[in-house]
This record gives sequence, C-alpha cells and structure tokens, in this order.
Amino acid sequence: YVTGYSAGAAIATLFAFESAAQPDSRVPKPVTLVSFGSSAVGDEDFLNSFQYLERLGKLRAVRVVNRKDPIPLYPKVSSTSFSPFIHTGMTLKLNSKDDCAMSYPAVSADGTSCNTDVFHGLVDGWDQMLLAACQCEGGMNTTMPEHTLREYNLRLLLNRPALEAISLHDLYAKRALVGNLVPEV
Repeated sequence: YVTGYSAGAAIATLFAFESAAQPDSRVPKPVTLVSFGSSAVGDEDFLNSFQYLERLGKLRAVRVVNRKDPIPLYPKVSSTSFSPFIHTGMTLKLNSKDDCAMSYPAVSADGTSCNTDVFHGLVDGWDQMLLAACQCEGGMNTTMPEHTLREYNLRLLLNRPALEAISLHDLYAKRALVGNLVPEV
C-alpha cells in the first residue's frame, strides 16, 4: 500500500506508478494507492501508461478529494510542454459531510483515455478557485479549510457506512464505472 496527503499524495502517485512497473518478483501486485488531496501529476501520456498498469491488474488507485478543496485543481498545465495535467485512478469525491461519489476517467474502446473535454478542468467554477477557497484569519494568514486532514477525516468518518460497503477490487470490476479499462466477461 502507498498513501500520501497533498504534495505527499502527488509523490505517492509517482511512487506507486513506478513500483507497479517493477517486475512482480520485486514488488507484490497489485500496488494499491490511496491518496488524499493530491494535485495532478501527469499529462495524457502518463494517464494512458497508468491505465495500462491498471488494466494489467498491477496497480489500483483511489484518489480522495473534498469538494471545494482547491489543491486537486492544480497544476492545470505543464510549465514546459503546456500539456493539460490529468488525474489518474478512481476518484472518491466527498461532496459534503454525508455524501460521496465515485468516478473514473473515461476509457475508449482501444484502451486509451478519451478526454473529450480537455479544458473541463481548466474552468471548474468560481467556488473551486484557489482564492475563493481560502479564508483569511488575522491579516495575511490564509487557510484552506477544505484541504485540512481534519476535514478529510471528518468527511470519511461521516461517509463510513457507505464506504465500508465497497471495495476497490470490486469497483475496478464494474464496467459501468471503469468502461473499457476491464475486458467484458
């Protein structure tokens, strides 16, 4: 298992990907990643490579995000190639203190990601903007209440009954959720 929070979650994503690509004799599979409040770490090529390892059953990932947490919205594009950054794995979005939703990036019939709306993440509404999500306390001190570990923990605890009823393994087997990532049975 690999886990991380915020910048540590982005590093954990890269580590899980690299570990899953190692020979099975060196690293037991599947490598399971659980990240919290991660920024995006790769472009579409990285997403396709990540999904290839998922398709082979070598990698399983769930990315937990709080609604209105601004950190998972950044960075939008690479500073060198200007390619849009895209999130990988399952997304467990904790919409409110008692509501959550699971999603997965679309996968086309040829097994590659199909981001028909590349700019969807570039404009995600004012309530998700970094400045709108920040609160000033005592002058220049700025906080992001939706990005704190305390808030992640609270929302997970309030969603515990629903979350205990599902498993990551079962979610990866649901074609309605992961599309063409898994073969038809």
